[in-house]
Amino acid sequence: MLIMEVERAEAAAEQDYWMAWFSDTADGSQRYVMVQLAKEFDEQDRASGMDAIYLEINDQSHGGYGLISGIQLGKDIVILEYDAQSLGLPAEHSPIQIRCAGSRTSFEQAQARLSSMASAAAIEVDDATTV
Repeated sequence: MLIMEVERAEAAAEQDYWMAWFSDTADGSQRYVMVQLAKEFDEQDRASGMDAIYLEINDQSHGGYGLISGIQLGKDIVILEYDAQSLGLPAEHSPIQIRCAGSRTSFEQAQARLSSMASAAAIEVDDATTV
């Protein structure tokens, strides 16, 4: 399991997509996790497998679609289960445990956005209060 203490969390609803962002530094320049879902998909998106949640860890080279298999949310914590090897990361990096070390309000907003994206993508969200 990879554990990440985050200083910064953001939730966004842009014209074409929803996003939740977590970073271990206030300026987002170090380690980060980005989760994104387009609001609409076309035939090309469906044909190429881009009609799913996009997950990116630290760099675009460690990003991909449809790799999240489970999400757990709790007070000050997010746990993402994903296919680490498909991102070119060691298998032991999954799941990733993201812990709030900054603003609780922005972290909770990012959790809410993540939950709504998971619901739209038919990914089960479990309670992480027992972690």
